[in-house]
Amino acid sequence: MARQHCIVAAIAALLSTGLLAGCGGASRGAAATQLSADASGPTVAAIAPNLAIAGGAGFTLTVSGSGFTSQSVVAVGGQTLPTQLQGNGSLQATVPAGAIARRGQLAVTVSGASPSATLYVVPSGVVSPTNNPLVADYAFGAPIGAHVSVEFGPSAGDYPWPTLAQAIPAGGGRLNLLVAGMQANTEYHMRAVIALADGDTVYDLDHTFETGTIPAGVAPTLVASPAAGSPADGVVKIDLVSTGSPEPPAMVADTQGHPLWYYDDPNFPGSIQGIKRLAGGDLALEESSAQPRSIAREIDLAGDTLREITLAQLNADLQSEGAGFQVAYLSHDILPLPTGHVVLIGDIYKTYTNLTCCTGQSVQVQGSALIDLNRNWVPDWTWNPFDHLDVNRIQMAGAWPDWIHGNAVLYTADHDLLFSMRHQSWIVKIDYADGGGTGAVLWKLGYQGDFTLTPNDPSQWFYGQHKPTILADNGHQMTLAVWDDGNSRVMNSSGEMCGAPGAPACYSRAVVYQINQDARTAQEIFQYTPGPFCFWGGNAEQLVNGDIEFDITSGLPEGSEIMEVTDAATPQVVWSMTIDNVPNDLNWAYRASVIGSLYKGITWNPAP
Repeated sequence: MARQHCIVAAIAALLSTGLLAGCGGASRGAAATQLSADASGPTVAAIAPNLAIAGGAGFTLTVSGSGFTSQSVVAVGGQTLPTQLQGNGSLQATVPAGAIARRGQLAVTVSGASPSATLYVVPSGVVSPTNNPLVADYAFGAPIGAHVSVEFGPSAGDYPWPTLAQAIPAGGGRLNLLVAGMQANTEYHMRAVIALADGDTVYDLDHTFETGTIPAGVAPTLVASPAAGSPADGVVKIDLVSTGSPEPPAMVADTQGHPLWYYDDPNFPGSIQGIKRLAGGDLALEESSAQPRSIAREIDLAGDTLREITLAQLNADLQSEGAGFQVAYLSHDILPLPTGHVVLIGDIYKTYTNLTCCTGQSVQVQGSALIDLNRNWVPDWTWNPFDHLDVNRIQMAGAWPDWIHGNAVLYTADHDLLFSMRHQSWIVKIDYADGGGTGAVLWKLGYQGDFTLTPNDPSQWFYGQHKPTILADNGHQMTLAVWDDGNSRVMNSSGEMCGAPGAPACYSRAVVYQINQDARTAQEIFQYTPGPFCFWGGNAEQLVNGDIEFDITSGLPEGSEIMEVTDAATPQVVWSMTIDNVPNDLNWAYRASVIGSLYKGITWNPAP
């Protein structure tokens, strides 16, 4: 069900009469209005602010112009106001609350001066529930040139948590801002913040919103440990998968384990993976399942679908574009790019009869392709692994014929792509060039790849890895964090693998490499081995405070554990959180990342 936006009739009436749109006709939009001057006497040039909230508190109005004297008096809507001269070109007047009790356009005049200016009085916003019980819809109308955000908090006057600012539509009008990041069954206070084009800020009246209840069975149990030291600010984004049915939602929680947001698609049986924040406040994700059904979507914070591409539509487009392959299902990741494009990972198949492993046999090999969708979500560039890599290379024991198992894609500073291939234990750089590249593999990082590792020990490479993160990149030097699951780890120069009879046990770790792309050298500069063998899943990254955060997806009796440790020779655990089992079920955090907030570019401290 689409989200129902709510706005009082007063806003609609104001829009229909042109009061909001009319602001845009001035040369400075929502800024103080510039007026023509009459050189023969005092003149009014501008007022600030030129917007007020109906029913709001009184405020100080500044009138700028020329020729003002101590006898100059400001009137708003015909009501003379206490006025003070600030200089020949400036007056300040106290506007009482009663003067702005109703919406409308009020003429601002100065005795003996011309022309007049206009103060726009707009209705207060309206707050309504959405389909997500943790998300509010804040509707507000204002003139063009203004940017509106919402700040919310525990009480009136205490609003520590901001949302993104959005521009009023061209021509003036209404915004529906989604306020997300609140705990269930809790009352919050919120108000709109209107940033006018001239730098003035106007605040809406205080509104309350009480969040609802998260449906039973949606959220797993999150248990945070007491923090030691100073954990990074922000919240935790978790991509969940489960042995049960239906799959759990994607969710965001505070570092104490309280859910703040979730996305659930009850009509889809598969897992939600790769969820990413977009610059405008929406989210990109992909949903996949063992069934031949996959969807890539852009949603808003209320969970409403803004656009999507189904597997059937994607394959029809690929055929039309002559891509040369069809996608069996989408998986693992979605990468929004600064260009407005998104890159998907699609599993594809090709049959071989001449492989070195299987002479005389017909083998259907599974590979992972990349599909670049343009701004209209139509395929614009594709990459087929069978055209660029040796299909005879088998690195992970027991994985064949799932040949490379791509599980993450990253964007580099020089506009190419990094592709994490779990079953090859490689991260490869692909000539993408913002969709103009040849698709050639520029280098392969990992065991038997193109780089010399320091220390020169094959066991110190990553194996069966998940979700690398680029920490720094200038096109020549790159710092890369990797969650090293450790599957089929090569322990020595003889090629002995962990877990084999008589060989050491397999183990997992968070590791950071300094990579010289020109010299093809890689140096290990950080590692932390928490103990368990995480046989699948996970991610690693560096937080804004310099700590390393990683996710142990598997290998633990309690499900998964998210940890933050210091970036030191002997790392110390700063914070951790477990995702607990539920009866006859197992919830895993496939990926878990500490992010500033639900809004890209904004950090909450503390979390709501």
